[in-house]
Amino acid sequence: MLRRFFYSNTPTILDTSTYLERPHVHKLLEKAIQKPLVVVVAEAGYGKTEAVYSFLKGYNAATTWMQLSRRDNLGSRFWENYTHTIALYNESLAAKLSEHGFPETESQAAKYLTLTENEIARNARYVFVFDDFHLIEDRSVLWFIERAIYTLYTPLPNVTTILISRNEPAINTIGLFSKGLCTRINEEDLRFSGHEIWNYLQMQGIKPSRQIASDIYDRTEGWAFAVSLAGLLLKKKPIYDHYALSALELNIFKLIESEIFSGISSELQKFLVKLSLVERLSLDFVKRLSPGKNLMEEAVKASAFIRYDAYLNEYRIHHLFLEYLTRKQALLTEDEKRTVYAEAALWCFDNNYKMDTISYCEKIGDYDKIVEIVYMFQLMLPHNTALYLLEVLERIPQDAYEKNYILYLLHARFLAGLGRFGEAISEFEAIIEKFEALPSSPLSCRVLCGTYNNLGFAYYCNCMHKPNYDFGIYFEKSDGYYPLSGHTVRGPVTNLSVGSYACRVGSPEKGHLEKFVEAVAASVPHVSRTMAGCSYGLDDLVRAEVAYFKSDVKSCEKFAWQSLYKAREKGQYEIENRALFFLLRVALAAGNYGKIQELLGQLELQLDQTDYTNRSTLYDIVTGWYYVTIRQTGQVANWLKDDFDKSDINFLMHGLENIVKAKHYLLEKRYHALLAFLKSQEKEYGLGAFLFGKIGLKVVEAICRYYVREKEEAMKAFEAAYDFASPNSLDMLFIEEGNNMRTLTSSAMRSNNCAIPRQWLEKIHKKSAAYAKKLAYVISEYENDKHLGGDIHLTVKERAILTDLYQGLSRTEIAINRNLSVNTIKADLQMIYTKLGAADGADAVRIARSLGLLKLK
Repeated sequence: MLRRFFYSNTPTILDTSTYLERPHVHKLLEKAIQKPLVVVVAEAGYGKTEAVYSFLKGYNAATTWMQLSRRDNLGSRFWENYTHTIALYNESLAAKLSEHGFPETESQAAKYLTLTENEIARNARYVFVFDDFHLIEDRSVLWFIERAIYTLYTPLPNVTTILISRNEPAINTIGLFSKGLCTRINEEDLRFSGHEIWNYLQMQGIKPSRQIASDIYDRTEGWAFAVSLAGLLLKKKPIYDHYALSALELNIFKLIESEIFSGISSELQKFLVKLSLVERLSLDFVKRLSPGKNLMEEAVKASAFIRYDAYLNEYRIHHLFLEYLTRKQALLTEDEKRTVYAEAALWCFDNNYKMDTISYCEKIGDYDKIVEIVYMFQLMLPHNTALYLLEVLERIPQDAYEKNYILYLLHARFLAGLGRFGEAISEFEAIIEKFEALPSSPLSCRVLCGTYNNLGFAYYCNCMHKPNYDFGIYFEKSDGYYPLSGHTVRGPVTNLSVGSYACRVGSPEKGHLEKFVEAVAASVPHVSRTMAGCSYGLDDLVRAEVAYFKSDVKSCEKFAWQSLYKAREKGQYEIENRALFFLLRVALAAGNYGKIQELLGQLELQLDQTDYTNRSTLYDIVTGWYYVTIRQTGQVANWLKDDFDKSDINFLMHGLENIVKAKHYLLEKRYHALLAFLKSQEKEYGLGAFLFGKIGLKVVEAICRYYVREKEEAMKAFEAAYDFASPNSLDMLFIEEGNNMRTLTSSAMRSNNCAIPRQWLEKIHKKSAAYAKKLAYVISEYENDKHLGGDIHLTVKERAILTDLYQGLSRTEIAINRNLSVNTIKADLQMIYTKLGAADGADAVRIARSLGLLKLK
């Protein structure tokens, strides 16, 4: 059973010598934690965090404790913080969640659920704690946390979420409260009783009478923070003094000033004020601020309101004391503040907190570092992240742009990333005009090289709306400046995102597809040279895509393999993924089940490419398309079976997952819901902006309308699809519908009002029938495999590894053969042994052969 707790033998968040264990609060929490949600609500100073932590440090659960801040109101920053916290107990899950990105839609939240559910053991308890929840106001972050709570409790009753907040959480908890699935702990539950106050004072070495404890209770009403201050006062003046205790009724900050701050050295005072400038007080960061000194140890001894959290490896300062310190920041000079921010930026950068690094760099005016960090991001960012970065750039003073010309380029790039192409193109052109008028230098050439590349991509992305296929000239211009720039692009920006279709043509007019193919073919050599292989293989991928939809599967297969090999050579993972997708479709159309299994194995191998950021998402989509097509919806990732929703991840991707969802809806006969989605996709940046998307959506609409008995409307949609497809003979989107298309073409041929030529209808009817037969064969082969294996399912990669093992290969030889690491092979073999219940490799081979899971030639 998993027994990974956030507490350890190292110093904890609680100083057990001064913290009073509170059995009645523990009992409340022990009962509450059996439910999916616990809400702990009280004003500052009631000991919410201490109470929950004290309970959990003795509770048998794997706990994720996330300390929230106002900066977590940006989805990407929240996700950075969240995944770093998850990594403390599950690095594998954290890596997958980081790759997945912040969930902003139902489908993305469903994928988060699937990833989390797969990693959580059913025989262990898990607790997610969100501390200072009152600081979260962003609707998308609140929505995610609410959605996670509601979706986790049904499949995972062993998971509890605890929200610690100063006010009622801004999420909908009524549903859980009404079902008795949520417990609320409030100020009344957390107040110290007179007896607890007496015990606490005794722990402080004070010998109070019961009357003193009762008097303190009357004056503090059991408020934990005031009780603690009372202890400090009585330590200094142990003789009972009504006037001393009356100080509790004065301003709390005055008490902090007189009883804590004034009693420490000026050096320590400044040090604590410096700490109030930053959020993450990690142990190593604090040491950076006080090299060779033990100021933090002195601070912990001087005040009960500073503690060390061993789980997060961070120091924690009580909210009220922190607020007091914040008001003292005038004690610091501007240079001292800059030094602290610079150290914070360096620590955040070293620990991969990119968003926080940018924030601190902005405070100190280190705009060169901001540029460096931005180039560590992918080209296509979530809308809110791109908007935040654009706002940062717009706050940068103009003179900084003149010192680092790359800022001009980044500003325009983020405009393009937000879909503001008109503004972006205008800025790109202005940059080109400005820098071509300057004397040539490596920096100006780098700016021009990058600007021409970005301008080319802006026109490339937008040509489905404006059929202008001369974007290649901008890439060629970029290539001209590249040798003079002395700069090599590296990192995620070199990996091209393909989008829903590689061919970004929107016009059905004959000849446009060929013009686009020619433009891409002319562009790829320039782009791949100036951007470290970016787009290498895209030209052949576009050719394969066009050939496939023209039903020229032989040419499609040739170009797809060429694209695949080129993409692998330069690490263009999305191009490789899409090439495998078309090869999979070709194999399915041919009924080649063996080839399908081989291609699925190659797709699976992509999951081991750790620098391929979208690998899980695109793997789910491609395999989801296949499994929906062969009617095996149980093998489709759950997030692809949810309702359609608007994705904020990347508008240029145009909801690639929706292609799979549409097929799933059609299979489940959810015709009306699918028709509502199809209507929404007629907007500018929907699937319907692509020519292939227009055809596909109209085909599906025709099928849906036919099945809901809207035959006249069905024929109109069918005719529209034909009109889009016929100039370029794009038949495959009709043929792939198999028996559904046979039904539709039969109806059209019987109709007296269908304007589609009968000869074409007969051709599509015949080819879709043949496709349906091939599909039926693949389904039967899959069912046979499933029947032989029973409830045991080995992935394609696992079968390949097991085959290598049977053939006598060592683990090292298997790793070489499969282009994987030895550790990956060891982990996969252990998973195979677990699935088969095998003791070793020989036992695994024997069991797999007996179940028909291992087919040997």
